[in-house]
This record gives sequence, C-alpha cells and structure tokens, in this order.
Amino acid sequence: MSSQNVTTIHIETGTPYDVVLGSGIFDDFGPAFTRVCPHAHTVAIVTDDMVARFYFTRMQKILKAQNLRCIHVIFPHGEAQKNIATWEHILRVFADNNLTRSDAVVALGGGVVGDMAGFAAASYMRGIDVVQVPTSLLADVDSSVGGKTAVDLPEGKNLVGAFWQPKLVWADVDCLDTLAHDFQIDGMGEVLKCGVLQGGRLFELAQKNRTEDRLELISACIRLKDHYVSEDEKESGARRFLNLGHTFGHAIETLSEFTITHGKCVAIGLILMARACEAKGIAVPGTTRRIHDAVENIGLPTKTTFGPDEIVEAARHDKKSSDTHITVVLIEDIGKCSLKTITFDELSELAHAALS
Repeated sequence: MSSQNVTTIHIETGTPYDVVLGSGIFDDFGPAFTRVCPHAHTVAIVTDDMVARFYFTRMQKILKAQNLRCIHVIFPHGEAQKNIATWEHILRVFADNNLTRSDAVVALGGGVVGDMAGFAAASYMRGIDVVQVPTSLLADVDSSVGGKTAVDLPEGKNLVGAFWQPKLVWADVDCLDTLAHDFQIDGMGEVLKCGVLQGGRLFELAQKNRTEDRLELISACIRLKDHYVSEDEKESGARRFLNLGHTFGHAIETLSEFTITHGKCVAIGLILMARACEAKGIAVPGTTRRIHDAVENIGLPTKTTFGPDEIVEAARHDKKSSDTHITVVLIEDIGKCSLKTITFDELSELAHAALS
C-alpha cells in the first residue's frame, strides 16, 4: 500500500481510532483488521444485496486470508430496511453462529449498513468490536465516522440506537466508482452541509463537485467531523452543528416514508433553513441564493411538496427535540452557523418563512 495515496485521520474520542482513506486500498484491509481486532476468530460481514454484488466475495477472501472464520448477513438495500426487524435478524444470525465477545463485525456498505451493523455490534453481548468499511460517499464523509448507530421507527428517523465507536474506518474512494449516479449525487448533500458549516475552500469544492477533487473533499469533511466529534462525542454540545439541514431534512425524509433519500432531504433542509434565516434577518442577504445555486449545480432537489405544518409536526418526533423545544442550527452566512434552542411555535415561524 503506497503511502502517497493514503491519508490517516485520527479520531480522538473516548475510544480513539483511525480513519484510513485512500484510492486502491480495499485489498489491503486484512492486516489492518487483524491489527485492531487481534482476538477475533470469527468475523460477521454485514452488508446489503446491492453492495454484496461488488464486494462481499472480495471481502470474504481478504478476511479468510487472515485465517478468520467468516459469517455473513446480507439484507435488502434501502432505508426502509433500517428497522427493528432487520436489526433483530442480524442479532439472531450472530447468535446462531456462536459469535463471541472477542469476535468482530465488518460493516460493508453505505449509511444504512453502517448504522445497522454498528447498532447490532453495540447491542450484541453488550458490545463487540465493529470496523466500518464504507462504500458510499455519504458513509465516507458522515455515517462511518463518529459512532452514531441507529434504526428508524415509523414515528421518526434514528430513534433507537447507541453511540458505539468503530475500531477502524477503512475507506477506499474507488468504491464510489461502482455507485449509481443518483447515490453519488445523494452523498453530496452531506458534503455540502460540511461546506456550509466551514465555508471557504470546502464550500467551493463542494459546489463544483469534481471527481478529481474527491480525495481532498472527503478528507476535509472527515476532518471537520473529527473537530466536532472529538470535542463532543455524545452530542450534548458542539457536535449538534453537524445536524445543519437535518431538522427540516429529517422531517421531509420521514414524511416521504423514506422514499426521498437522506442527502436529498439534507440539501432541501439547507435551503429551507437558509431562506428562513434570511427572512428573519439572521442570515446575510444572498446566502440562500448561494446555497440554492450549489444544490442545483450538484443536481440535488431544491424544493419540497410538504407544507410547513406537516414538517413541524414531523420534527416533533426528532431525537433532538424535547416536549416543547428543539435545538436547531441557524445559518448566518456560508461558514458561520449558530445553535439555538427554540420552541415549536418558533420552529413553525421558521418553517412558514421558508415555505411562504
């Protein structure tokens, strides 16, 4: 493995770990796995049917070359599978195959796989090791890093879960070449969120969305996430900035019954929050136009058919809400955001301002 095409980012959480990011590093995963999980005898590869077509046999061969016993769970792809039933199925496969506390899980796939496998690892025998091997842009820049694991309920997204940090994140950006175009574009919703948070070059690279910039872009997003996660692992303070665009975005995702994908919802959520903040005099004039143009240039949707009252009602079930209040990320300018805890009446005002 050439060091020239590899970046290692150290995540300094309570359980520290590395994110190894590079091009053409997939087949070098075996020794790295045994280094971070030296006591594992059995590895459970958790993936979905779409990812499995490209990478399951390859991953199994890599792990077997390390003299590891492999078991697997392959479930149908899509956010609709991120539920209690799938989570239970994964756990039962672990139990049926006598997975022990010294064994480990490899989460091979995108955000849904990473969340499901991570939560199963956190739950099984009160916690076993998990290694994240992301294969989508969304997983590269967001869901594989930071230890958030969860499943959805009909009432809302990610309502059942745990913080469970991986032992390692191994991200080969060449895996993005096997992604359908729509999924590549979808991951850019989270990338643009990072761009709006940080501003500067990250925002400029995000809105251009060029293949030649992807290593730099993904690395910058991971470093930004590390900044917040290392400071606030359990999301009681600064890590909440990473929810930018998610208050409205998660509501739209839930209302669509998860037929509108996460990145698209985040992109719409960014525009709605920018428009609301500009209407309220919080954001610098022109901020909405800059974000709207970036979203449009990337090829993500800019509008929603859901009304403000529907969105606010769905947001009441957001995990960031209390009985009467919710913490939102307000946009003041590109590269300048703020946290504010507001009432649902105030959220309604923002939603109406965004959609008027």
